[in-house]
Amino acid sequence: MQIRARAYPHPVLSPFGDDVVDVEFQATVAVEPTREAYQLSSVMQLSCHDLKSLIAQGRAAYAIHVECPTTRYRRLFIDTDERFSAVIPAPLLDDRVDICSFVLATVDLPSYRNANFNLDYQGVAFSVRKGDTLAVSQDQVFYAEKQDALKKFASIFSLITANDNAAPALAINLERPKIVIELSKANYSAYAALKQDQGMPPVLNSMLIVPALVEAITDIRARKQRDELYELEEWRWFRVLSAALKRVSGHEDGGESETPLALALKVAGDPITKGLDNLRHAMDEEDD
Repeated sequence: MQIRARAYPHPVLSPFGDDVVDVEFQATVAVEPTREAYQLSSVMQLSCHDLKSLIAQGRAAYAIHVECPTTRYRRLFIDTDERFSAVIPAPLLDDRVDICSFVLATVDLPSYRNANFNLDYQGVAFSVRKGDTLAVSQDQVFYAEKQDALKKFASIFSLITANDNAAPALAINLERPKIVIELSKANYSAYAALKQDQGMPPVLNSMLIVPALVEAITDIRARKQRDELYELEEWRWFRVLSAALKRVSGHEDGGESETPLALALKVAGDPITKGLDNLRHAMDEEDD
């Protein structure tokens, strides 16, 4: 659920309209993740005396609506305090989470008036029903990342076969939620056969995952230099990779002290060394 500019059947205090003037409603919801849950701490700033009076009388309340499209979680949290918290179990949220903040009527208001109504509504009373919106703040978004997704890089890659017979051996697409690694038909067929061997994943990761990570890290650095990192925020791979880069270097773009290749090897767990060891052991076993 996202709140956009819209017409209500009664005046509503909002950032996109002038039904209620010279006052503001601003909500800030801080999110603190733990392994078990997400804690949401809300701070409501309301300067409208008439709305605050309704809340004090218990005839209205602050509310936040939390919705996760991925898991279909939806819940409304209501409180009359300007500061209140909510706890959501971690398994109920995944990826994008939308937060909408309101002031809602908690009872029917058959003759709702407000001293800050626009001049067009001065002297007019409106019928407001229980649950109707009286004020709305700007939407907020946060991303709930599964703990195992931060550890398992397979979660941010999608390996596919190219449809075009003339496709290159390897192509990488960063304009998707996952990093898309596209192999030519022949290479994909070879990959599908080789991955069945238990010793081959590190070798394949060296050939496929590492080049993709190098390209992704290079792109992150270039966008940061242009102040364009916001363009990547919607992609899951960026959020997971930037967290991993910050873990190994202290910087979401990996910093400047190491090359993209060195950083790629670190976050991927050095598959080259592991792959070479596996190949050497396989050769030794054949000799025996």
